[in-house]
Amino acid sequence: MLRVMRLDGQSLWGDELWSLHHISAPIAGVLENVRADGTAPPMYYLLLHLWVKAGGSSSFALRFPSVIWGTLLTPAMFVFGTRLLGQRGGWIAAALQIMAPFQVFYSQETRAYIQMTLFSVLASYFFLRLEETKRFQCMWLGYVVTSLMAVGSHYFAWPVLLAHGLLRAGQVVWAALFRRRLDRGPLWRYIAACVIILLAYLPWVTYVWARARGLSSTQQRMATPLAVIVPRLLNDFSIEAPVMTASPGDVQWRTLGPFLLCLLLALLRPQRRRAQIQLVCLLVLPTLVIFYISFNAWPGWTRYFIGVSPYYYVLLAHGIDGLWGALPARWVPNNIAKRLEGFALGSLLVVMLSLQARGLQQYYTNPQYARWDYRGNMEVLSRDARSGAALVFNGGKDLPLTLRYYTPPDVSWRILPQGCASDPIEVETQIARVASEHTFIWLVRLLPSQCDPDGVLYGWLNRNAYRTHEFWLENHQFSHYLTPAVMPAVAPPTQSPPATFARLFALQEYAISNTKPMPGETLALLLRWHPLGPIDMDYKFFIVLLGAEGEIFAFRDGMPLNWTRPTSSWQVGELIDDRWGLPVVASARPGRYPLYVGAYNPANGQRLPLTTETGEVIGDMLEITTLEVQEKGSR
Repeated sequence: MLRVMRLDGQSLWGDELWSLHHISAPIAGVLENVRADGTAPPMYYLLLHLWVKAGGSSSFALRFPSVIWGTLLTPAMFVFGTRLLGQRGGWIAAALQIMAPFQVFYSQETRAYIQMTLFSVLASYFFLRLEETKRFQCMWLGYVVTSLMAVGSHYFAWPVLLAHGLLRAGQVVWAALFRRRLDRGPLWRYIAACVIILLAYLPWVTYVWARARGLSSTQQRMATPLAVIVPRLLNDFSIEAPVMTASPGDVQWRTLGPFLLCLLLALLRPQRRRAQIQLVCLLVLPTLVIFYISFNAWPGWTRYFIGVSPYYYVLLAHGIDGLWGALPARWVPNNIAKRLEGFALGSLLVVMLSLQARGLQQYYTNPQYARWDYRGNMEVLSRDARSGAALVFNGGKDLPLTLRYYTPPDVSWRILPQGCASDPIEVETQIARVASEHTFIWLVRLLPSQCDPDGVLYGWLNRNAYRTHEFWLENHQFSHYLTPAVMPAVAPPTQSPPATFARLFALQEYAISNTKPMPGETLALLLRWHPLGPIDMDYKFFIVLLGAEGEIFAFRDGMPLNWTRPTSSWQVGELIDDRWGLPVVASARPGRYPLYVGAYNPANGQRLPLTTETGEVIGDMLEITTLEVQEKGSR
């Protein structure tokens, strides 16, 4: 239930749509797409390809296989934990895995991480059972199949198999050092399984080897130090979903207290030493290997370590389970001891599950944990397109799947420059033609850009149009511009007496597209600046429409001409036409309100004083004009 809740509540983000791109081809095409990508093996994509044939490609359908794998991980955790710790330990490990926000997050994502985790746990379970003499054929086959499924889902399953090898080698060394009898049957069964796994995986390695080598040569090892990785893993595995669209918050050490206590109990507990060593090896060795070989720390980089998270939950279960039988019989009568131990065990588990439940509530409701919202933003773009705005894609020859997936059939895009033209004059001519046909333009740039790598089209709009706002979704830059066909004549500002900003520059004239806007309307504002002397600093400007009681009804902040003409580049005697798009808030009340402009030092926020010709300081904002906000719907 937790893994289905709000399954399609968030937009598919870039990596999920990349998964859809991989499977949008016949089987042979899927393999070629995965090989061309070079960052993952094909098993997840092949299964998703078959699933989409039956279930469709809606966001709910695309994510549902991960729900299945995440749900199946719970019984897998139980049987694995039971094998190591007994049934009570298995139940505790499964409960912690069910409630972990980290596990729920990746059980709701169209990526291979949770599938790889499931088969890694099953491979570890069958690895433990290779020592059995009964039904060893089934255990051996189970280990081969689940190991191949794990490493076929993601390359980061290999460190888990490496930990299996280290554990088996440790058994051999231990027997040799202490002259213990070693049952060679399980050893040979394990070696045979490894040979089969490697031989079965070899065709894929051969197929992808050249591409993988080329890709790895362009990547750097993860720059995040291990001292940062370990606390973040403890935090995310225990109580928090990954933060994808912003920097993660500080590690919540106080909230982690019960989890750290259980880890300490697990490591100090004298019982079940073998299980303890196996869990520590399965947890520590893959973490170190992944740290050493991993790529840069992209947002949500803790996902690279998801394959070790089940062993963390089992180790926690080992610590909690240690409370049972902790009281020596000589201290407390046996019947009372059992009750106290059961109360302590249950209380600690309830506290930990409650902390995880709070993390789940945050994941479901707090925007901090949201993925990039392509769906919501494409709804805005589509609505504007139906109202006459032009949607322009700049950066490639074809519209990327991230935009195509959420674009309705009745909405069209302009892909510029046409034919990936490289002549700057031709590129500017193409965007100028679009600007002459529309009063609004949404420009979406894909970076790095295959076409127009110098940003000619973007530069033309910044110099000639009125940008209202700009934001990023992953490597997509969304910019909104006003391109009015005609602007009113320029006029001097209404400020009296005339004033300059610290005698550095003055606002000579302005023009505004509409002096009687309605709430929610966006205005085009031209400010014509006159430098009075050399300027050695890049000042920022703000435009603000103030209500009668100081309410802000419109506000923009930035550097001149959409950041393309910093004040340090201004020359004495020239005139700088600075263009701003100014949205009026939807809550603005009808009335007459002054529109101001100000300038400040971005290093310390100190505003430039407004001075008269006599040197008198009369404030720090210049009144441009007065706007008369109309009743909404009055036109």
